Amino acid sequence: MAGNWKLLLIFGLLLSASVVRIAAEDEAPAAGEAAAADASDDAEDIDEDYSEADKAHLIVRKYFKDELGVQGRNLTVYLEIYNAGSATANEVTIKDSELPEGLKLIDGSLEAHLGKVDVGSSVQHSYVVVAEKGSFGAEFQSATVTYQPELENKEKQTTTSSAYGIYIMTPVEQITRYALIAGQYASLGMATTPAHWRNLAILAAIAAVAIVGNNTYKSVNQKTTDRKRAAALKELEKEQ
Repeated sequence: MAGNWKLLLIFGLLLSASVVRIAAEDEAPAAGEAAAADASDDAEDIDEDYSEADKAHLIVRKYFKDELGVQGRNLTVYLEIYNAGSATANEVTIKDSELPEGLKLIDGSLEAHLGKVDVGSSVQHSYVVVAEKGSFGAEFQSATVTYQPELENKEKQTTTSSAYGIYIMTPVEQITRYALIAGQYASLGMATTPAHWRNLAILAAIAAVAIVGNNTYKSVNQKTTDRKRAAALKELEKEQ
């Protein structure tokens, strides 16, 4: 009897160990899934917190209304700032780069404090320069804008405009350009450059020489015919 009890006890211990192991294996995936779900929820909470954060986002554009500049003429530089974010931009300041060589500031300032820019709106800053020389390309470097993107956060953010280049003509080049534009319409688009007009002038000169030569030949030929006719008439008068 003692041996049978020992066997039953050993069998019971083995059975209990098997049951505990199976339960542990079943609980492990469930615990892993729960941890993964908690991590996913935390990530979603972070994303929601980030997406709910209202921030301003400024876009800066530098441009000229004039296609070309002219030596001695005023040229206005425009800087437009647009708020494409979801909050008002505060403490907005702008500072443009130094002017290209050959240009002089005559009105306005390269720096300005613009206050705030509301969502979906824009503000503009401008200044006027004059070109002291011509026949060169003026390269305007980027302007820098500093602003506070969040009302609660005092940390500043900066953004820049793109660089912009414009050609400065001399007065003579401007007159030539206007003449070419007028000539383009007059020639139905056949002459659009000085080289085209030079070629047309050569063709016109050749045509003029040909016309004058032809008229001269006809005139000489007519005179010769008239002399011969006059001589023949004199001979007839003598015979009579």
